[in-house]
Amino acid sequence: MDKRLLVYHAVLFEKYELPITSVIVYPFEFAGVEPPLLERKKGKEVLRFDYETLQLWTRDARLYMEQKAVPLYGLLPTMQGTSEDLLLQALDEMIQYYKDNQELLRDELLCFRVMLTRAQRLPEAEIAHIARRIRMFDPLLEEDPWVKEKVAEGIAKGINEGIAKGIAEEKLRSAKSSLLAVVRTRFPALIELAETKAAQTEQSDALNVLFVQLVAAIDEQAARGMLEQFAAS
Repeated sequence: MDKRLLVYHAVLFEKYELPITSVIVYPFEFAGVEPPLLERKKGKEVLRFDYETLQLWTRDARLYMEQKAVPLYGLLPTMQGTSEDLLLQALDEMIQYYKDNQELLRDELLCFRVMLTRAQRLPEAEIAHIARRIRMFDPLLEEDPWVKEKVAEGIAKGINEGIAKGIAEEKLRSAKSSLLAVVRTRFPALIELAETKAAQTEQSDALNVLFVQLVAAIDEQAARGMLEQFAAS
């Protein structure tokens, strides 16, 4: 991460030719990298990159509220000193602050919601109450490109899983039907046994193997043995 930050720093410095303050923000407790980033060659320091780290879980949310630092309110759920009342108040101030910019409000509410559910700093009941307040803006959040992408992925995954499940179920139904048809035709006295064995498995491939064996069975005694052996396997 620190090496990637160095790249960003260099690009910004080259573009603007101004001093750049580089910061890594850690929203959740994590043993991340610490400054400085050093590059050495043959024991000699050839590069030293100093940057800052901001560990949000060590910050006090109440201070940001007192300072009315609304652009940082999306990160409040990760900090110390949070409470249900504080976060509900923060939401109200965000809504008022961004009332003339729906796109920014959407982004900040999305950030707030993600941090709230990930940080888990409050009891579940309080988190649920705050989440209900955010859900009042679901139509707005649904317009977010990231949300749209995740919803699309979820729908596609659900469709693919549904198709795969449907195919598997159809293969199983077909295998059972074929098995019972051959038993009913060749060995009708064994139909109840065959129905019992078919109901005990969800493996269409195994039923297809048994079907082939029963087609080739020389008599009812051989077929019964195959069915009983299948049940034991």
